[in-house]
Amino acid sequence: MSKKVLLVDDETHLLDSLRLTLRKFDITTDADPVHALELVKQEDFAVVISDMRMPVMDGVELLRAISHESPNTVRIMLTGHGDMTVAMKAINTGGVYKFMTKPVDAKEIRQTVTEALEEHDRLLQTASMQEAALHDGLTGLPNRTLFMDRCNIAIANAQRSKTNLAIFFLDLDGFKDVNDTYGHDAGDQILIETSKRLSDRIRANDTAARLGGDEFVILLTDLNSLEPAHALADEMVHRIAEPIPWKGNELQVGSSLGVAFYPQHGDTIETVMTAADAAMYKAKKEGGRRVVIAEG
Repeated sequence: MSKKVLLVDDETHLLDSLRLTLRKFDITTDADPVHALELVKQEDFAVVISDMRMPVMDGVELLRAISHESPNTVRIMLTGHGDMTVAMKAINTGGVYKFMTKPVDAKEIRQTVTEALEEHDRLLQTASMQEAALHDGLTGLPNRTLFMDRCNIAIANAQRSKTNLAIFFLDLDGFKDVNDTYGHDAGDQILIETSKRLSDRIRANDTAARLGGDEFVILLTDLNSLEPAHALADEMVHRIAEPIPWKGNELQVGSSLGVAFYPQHGDTIETVMTAADAAMYKAKKEGGRRVVIAEG
């Protein structure tokens, strides 16, 4: 976890004074708020302390930008006695952890930075728990909860933009045989490799998720035509069938993949998913290792 602290003030003599006061911490200073924001984009800072009144970009603008760029960075603002109203606004708009009036008391600011570093650790732990709650522990893919959340957002966007969505339901063929023959470690390796192969084939605005067991789903968004989804589904079935090296052996499974589209197969995400699920089971019944498009 980062313990780095960034001090931003256009008055260099104040920066030098603060650096000396906070010398026991890992300090970086910058007199240019625009450059400081670029530093935050490039490096991991636990705490940013900014003066409020600066040219080009004031402290409120800077800390607001940092709250979007690095939400777990704890933000502290230094203000003059006459800036209290603006400082309160900064707490609301820039997510400021604390504001301090100048000249700052040396003992107080050291204690504040210590507490801010503890707050940064707490924020990271909370973010990590939230991330874990929305992702599959084995593969790192989004879980059902996150997938449904993204589907609901995607269908609202598709309704506004009059574009298509595709849902793929994918179930592995022969997965149980691999588990029975080589053990659960081999099965886990297949699930991990399958997740990578699916993720490698989709765009940044699409989503691959693991629902559980050997069942996966994929959301394709912003489709102006259906042909790319058809081609991708065929490609995924072929890619998943490629052997997976494992401890001197080659593991191999197939996949049954069902495809449904919004709005062709339903006007809600639930109906589209149901159609894709039914298509997947039809692919299974027909022998697996194939793509089936939903009826209708």
